[in-house]
Amino acid sequence: MLLLLQAVKRKRAGELVRNPQLRHRAAKGIMNRNSFFSKQLVLLFVTVLILFGTPHIASAQVGPAVRRAPDISIFATATDAKPNFHYLYDRAVYGFSAGGFWQTRRLLGVEVRGSILKWGSDQHEESALAGPRVAKHFGRFTPYGCGLVGAGNAWSRNLPGKPPFIIEAVGLQWSILGGVDVRLAHHFRVRVGELAYSKIYLADRTLTALNASAGLVYRIN
Repeated sequence: MLLLLQAVKRKRAGELVRNPQLRHRAAKGIMNRNSFFSKQLVLLFVTVLILFGTPHIASAQVGPAVRRAPDISIFATATDAKPNFHYLYDRAVYGFSAGGFWQTRRLLGVEVRGSILKWGSDQHEESALAGPRVAKHFGRFTPYGCGLVGAGNAWSRNLPGKPPFIIEAVGLQWSILGGVDVRLAHHFRVRVGELAYSKIYLADRTLTALNASAGLVYRIN
């Protein structure tokens, strides 16, 4: 069998030497096979690159965006305020505040909040405020500050020397506040303390209030 195969190969080689057309077809077949294998290698390389390279490229593109994602959170706090209508019986009034903020990783953000303070005194206060916010992370601790502007609805007694009755009025309000949040988990933080100083400008008086708050913050994203 081996001798037969060798004889066939010698005969085939002799035919290629004597017939240029056969030699050309053989060379063309070898080139076609080489081209086919080359294409297969390129296809294999591209497939491997897609399978193993794309996740790394995607992570490199998405990773920084994820790390730079803003902090979108909502909060609710118990709030106590000491208003000052210059009335003899000014008493602290308490209630709650709630709102949300959009905080970038580069210090700046925006906050909106509302409050209803109506228990403990007949000098009530309801507010709706919005404005810029700054915050900085130090491990689990995040100190922050805000400058807010909006409207305040104030209820108060009449001023001394006049018949006593309750006055309700709406006026421009601004507030400057600061506090500290402590992170418990990715989504949950405790607002351990917040102090705010604000003014509400009414037609015949100006309410000056000092607020203290504490509560919870929930991160949405």
